[in-house]
Amino acid sequence: MRYLYLFVFITFVGICSCQKEETPLPIEENLSIVETLLSDTTEYGLFVQILTKAGLINRLEIGSDSFTVFVPNNSALNSYFTANEADINTISGDKLFQDFAYHLVSGTLTSSDFAQNGYQTTESQEGPDNNLLSFYYSKISENSILINESSTATLTSEVLSNGIFHKIDNVLNPPKLYDLISYDPQFSRIKSTFDLAGEQDDLQINGEATFMAPCNDAFDSFFALQSISQISDLAVDQLQKLSAYHVFQDTSIFYESITDGLLASSLENRNIVLKVDTLTSTPSILDYQSQSINFKQNNIFATNGILHSIDLVMNPGL
Repeated sequence: MRYLYLFVFITFVGICSCQKEETPLPIEENLSIVETLLSDTTEYGLFVQILTKAGLINRLEIGSDSFTVFVPNNSALNSYFTANEADINTISGDKLFQDFAYHLVSGTLTSSDFAQNGYQTTESQEGPDNNLLSFYYSKISENSILINESSTATLTSEVLSNGIFHKIDNVLNPPKLYDLISYDPQFSRIKSTFDLAGEQDDLQINGEATFMAPCNDAFDSFFALQSISQISDLAVDQLQKLSAYHVFQDTSIFYESITDGLLASSLENRNIVLKVDTLTSTPSILDYQSQSINFKQNNIFATNGILHSIDLVMNPGL
């Protein structure tokens, strides 16, 4: 009987040993962004056609770079074609490239990368000198953001082999300068200045302008200097002078290219002097009233120019 027990025990161990030595099934590699989109043509087929006609599909298929793609749903794409009085067959590839490169971002961005409101650089080279456009986003919840005050992005955590994509409910429009101050609440006071002056077109016309945009808190000292409590206390002609003094039409002033003593003439036909600190190499502005003004953010690109945020309102001598 002892031999029988020993035989059973050895047999049992042998069976277990054989089971443990079995080769595990191979784990499939993550699909790429394009492969994932193609796996659901009902949901994403039209967007893939857009990427293909725009010449953007290769960027997501070839090479080792990773991307974040903001993918509009079919309803948003249909609205886009209606607004452009076209369809996928009649719209030009160039137009699609201009609009949908703006939906691509270099790198893999998850919800943690959008923890605070701010600007995100895209792959669109529609800015001055082919510089990359940005969009403005604000946090809605842990897994959603509002882009350019017009499109809600539902953020996923599913990372693919070459990046990630997030669904959005409206097609993103590449912005002009006026759009940027409309999206970003820190510019609501300078936006009101242009609105009350009736000078919105200064920030909407095509071209390459430079816009020195004071943040909201920059107006506090300006109000005190002018003995007013709000921007609407100024007369229309003062508002027009003030708004025009912050715009430099047909002039691209790149932050990194500023040299000491550079003069720039605004739409108000009054100059500013750009200064560069000899010790820190930090640029600043000297306005008509000899105020020294600092840059806060720089080189935010729109299709028609460059926005730099500044810490004081430039005064043309009101």
